[in-house]
Amino acid sequence: MSEEYPPTGDPIEADYRPLSIAAVASVAFGLTAFLTLINQALVIFPLLALAFAAYAYLRIQNSDQPLDGTRLILIGVAMTVFVTSTGLTYGICRDNRMYGYARQHAEHWFDLIQKKDFFRLHQLTIHPESRVNVNRDDHLAAFYDENFVLARPRDGDPEKPVDQLKELLQTDPVVSLLHMGDRVTLRFIGRDTRSYFRQLDREVFSVVFEMNPSPYQRRQPMVFGLMLERRRFPAPVNVQWRVTQRKYISGGPDQELIISSQ
Repeated sequence: MSEEYPPTGDPIEADYRPLSIAAVASVAFGLTAFLTLINQALVIFPLLALAFAAYAYLRIQNSDQPLDGTRLILIGVAMTVFVTSTGLTYGICRDNRMYGYARQHAEHWFDLIQKKDFFRLHQLTIHPESRVNVNRDDHLAAFYDENFVLARPRDGDPEKPVDQLKELLQTDPVVSLLHMGDRVTLRFIGRDTRSYFRQLDREVFSVVFEMNPSPYQRRQPMVFGLMLERRRFPAPVNVQWRVTQRKYISGGPDQELIISSQ
């Protein structure tokens, strides 16, 4: 009787295929795709994930040595596409909402000019930490009293809110709107995304308006951008907005006018 011997060689080793490093890299960069939810400028990470996935797929298909990693590629691509599309959609929706708020605050600021509500007008240009309760007329009157001093520096004249208010009333667009009255119309025409700025707890948005006719006797309407700062404070203050700067675009003097220090 002849004896049967088991076949030589390990079947597990025979089926083993090395894992593609590029496929692993695609999954690793896919895991970092969520960073686009924090900052859209980090979109480079999901792009790297897709690039490594494409490279790994080509290597697996064309390599002389069998490679494994197809499932990792699918997982990395699916994760990257889902997280990136979610982040970009969230970013677009948030931008539309934030610029909508900026427009509302800018138009409210214009309304205060036309109503000659100068106390509340100035309150929207100063830092929220320095504001008073705008719903209390007595608080506003005391804040803008000639004898009230906001700060008394060691060198120089003391800072008085009433002096800051007088300075504001001598700048555009306040002067132009008060001078032209009902003859002028303001129209929102868009946003200036190039002026967007973000730092820690604050963001700056710029919305663009058209003033017709131009207060500078130009043939074309004056187009200008109004920059508004959004800051987040601890509760109960939470989010606060303020008008910071106005930038002429066309139909006005060739300069930028600082409404309030940043």
